[in-house]
Amino acid sequence: TFLHKDHEKIEEIKNDYGKVCLLKKLISLKEFEQLLDELIEKGKIIVGNLFIEMKGNFVEDKWLDFIPSKYSPFNLDWPCRGYKYECDYRKSMNLLSDPLVSLKLPLFPNTTEAVLNFMKINLRRYDFNNTLFIFLPNYKAKIEQIKIGVDHLLIKVFSKEIKIEKIVGKLYVKGDGGNIIQRDLIFKENELKVSINFYPNYIYLLLLDRQTEEWLDKKEYYYSWREKPEGIIVELPSAQQLEIIVQRGENEEIEFKEKVNEKLVKDVVAFANTNGGIILIGVNDEGEIVGVQNTKREEERLWNILRSHCDPPVDEKLVKIESKIIQQKTILLVEVKEGNKVYHMKDRGIYIRCGSTSRIASSYEAEGLYNKKMRVKEGGYFP
Repeated sequence: TFLHKDHEKIEEIKNDYGKVCLLKKLISLKEFEQLLDELIEKGKIIVGNLFIEMKGNFVEDKWLDFIPSKYSPFNLDWPCRGYKYECDYRKSMNLLSDPLVSLKLPLFPNTTEAVLNFMKINLRRYDFNNTLFIFLPNYKAKIEQIKIGVDHLLIKVFSKEIKIEKIVGKLYVKGDGGNIIQRDLIFKENELKVSINFYPNYIYLLLLDRQTEEWLDKKEYYYSWREKPEGIIVELPSAQQLEIIVQRGENEEIEFKEKVNEKLVKDVVAFANTNGGIILIGVNDEGEIVGVQNTKREEERLWNILRSHCDPPVDEKLVKIESKIIQQKTILLVEVKEGNKVYHMKDRGIYIRCGSTSRIASSYEAEGLYNKKMRVKEGGYFP
């Protein structure tokens, strides 16, 4: 990748494990041109005393035309255009699973972990064997952060090679019940607060150059993702925001429960199988705050119930439980993410969320659920 002219010089690092070498080196533009000529004309790369034979060709790959900042698997600091060079002979590299061992260097259990640590590139879901990538960063502007609240978004951008006034944001936000917001955002400062009247479950933000309409950066987020992309911060509701949620009533992603009991399991399973959601324990069906006595004991009781009745078992990555005070009463907020497996309530079956209710999935729906999770497992991106 190409560094910005103001970027501080990087220190050369070379970790040679014999069959695998991790190299980080700054070269001049002239040296890069020579490297590119050698690659195209002779099918080889020479960097210092490192020689790599790579006879092949550059290939088109549409997804490389625009790579957002911090986008998996490359996790680059700035949005960029990518170019891909593939060897003619792309043999499988068993080295990826072998440990990297040297007396004078850090131990890595495999090459995948080493590349993730050394270059922040995640190879777990991708096959990049015998492939060279060249990245041309766009240093105009990028999205640094989207902080998601119950009734607002706080968007933070960073402009480097363009004035902030020349950036336009195009925003698409979707919530439950088909609620949609589409807005054009005008930036006068690096931070902009956008008010919304519902809790979002999907966000798509695109930055454009106002004059040329060039894409500068984008960021996308689904509430159901188990892991948030870098730069996405989700604020758990404050007491005041919880009151707003309660007033709006139950929906596809909100469920009220007066107390902890086995009936909760079907809602946890349904949220995990569908798009995730929040269960408020200590709120009755009419939206009245009744509270929970001894929240620590009830939280332990809830975990015991979930462990006994969920198959496969759920864990803290899928379910997060916190106590909240609202109207001077303590309730339990149970946040459930969408899982990458099909979850059952033991002796009952597969539940899914439909509107404001959790119900048994039909055989057709269950088959679709299994197919969806299998596609994710086999190679789709499931954060």
